[in-house]
Amino acid sequence: MNTFFDGVSRLIQVHIHRQLTENNLSLRPVRIFDALFIHSGFVSADFPAAKGLTRPITSSWFLMWWWIKKRFAFSYCILVNGRRAGFIGLHNMRLCANAEMSLALFEKDMRRKGYGSRAFHLFMHGLDKHPLAEKIFVRVEQDNFISLAFWKKLGFEEVKRKDGVIILLYAAGPSRLPHDGTGIQMPPTI
Repeated sequence: MNTFFDGVSRLIQVHIHRQLTENNLSLRPVRIFDALFIHSGFVSADFPAAKGLTRPITSSWFLMWWWIKKRFAFSYCILVNGRRAGFIGLHNMRLCANAEMSLALFEKDMRRKGYGSRAFHLFMHGLDKHPLAEKIFVRVEQDNFISLAFWKKLGFEEVKRKDGVIILLYAAGPSRLPHDGTGIQMPPTI
């Protein structure tokens, strides 16, 4: 059984590539210059509603960047053809156990084109070599049918409903999941 110190040493030893790239899609660590873009996405008309928020997280783009750096263990800006399109990251991590994921495409013209799925798979592929969490959770408002379909298509399964929020689980441990031939770990089918 892993102890807390095993998890901390694993986190210290983790070297995830600074930038993950596949064809025209890239994930790169969030920079301070991304804060205004991410802030505008987080405070847009549809994002707070999708996350169950009634008001913006913060009114300052700098405080938004600081919040992301403090809250997310791994946070990446999603780039499509070099253009910022969204955000992906892990937070609420319990090392070697579980983490919560956030993924958002802020640019509406980038949605429903497969970029979110590709960003998820690229992110997970980058974590394959460093299994920091065996289980990844996402929270989705129960009336957000597009988001629910997106996460279920990626292999997440519903595990709990509470106060209008559905919690979905993806088992991510490399030893437990078969390869699909592309090197990306896929969840077992039921």
